[in-house]
Amino acid sequence: MGWKILNYEAKDILNKGRAEGQSEERLDTLLQNVRALMKKTGWDKNEAMDTLDVTPHDRAIISPRL
Repeated sequence: MGWKILNYEAKDILNKGRAEGQSEERLDTLLQNVRALMKKTGWDKNEAMDTLDVTPHDRAIISPRL
């Protein structure tokens, strides 16, 4: 019975790791898109993020990287 609990915990850890990786990949893509808009249009970061409908939560994460 103990191995079932261990197996469940291992799967849970793996799934959390995957979710974190996917979230980070999404933010990296969003960051690239904001940078591309800024470069091609001459917009500032807020105009680019407004156009892409970036959420306030994501803005707080990617703004320091711009």
